Amino acid sequence: MEHRVQMDYSATRYQSSAKQALAQRPAFMRGPIQHARVVAGSRKLSAMIRSVSPSGIKLDGVFGLAAGDTVTVMLPSQDVVNGTVDWSVGGFCGVTFAQPLAEDHPALNAEI
Repeated sequence: MEHRVQMDYSATRYQSSAKQALAQRPAFMRGPIQHARVVAGSRKLSAMIRSVSPSGIKLDGVFGLAAGDTVTVMLPSQDVVNGTVDWSVGGFCGVTFAQPLAEDHPALNAEI
């Protein structure tokens, strides 16, 4: 006895599933992706911003950084801030800024 499975490849069904999956993501993953440039010594890296606060930033996609590394981060607003890596796990890291951002800084109001 042969069983055939009917596959539904309709665009409507796919779009509905994609919207549901997006709605289930954490808030920081729903907005537009913001990128930052990171300079650590002679290395230049591109990173995705996961969160920003006046005192620091969480970055994704930066491999090879270690706690204590001094970095320079260029934010999407083209502002350049210096900081120190506090922690690094896999491609994620947390950077504390040398000088806190102003409460009205554009990076703090961007949808990330």
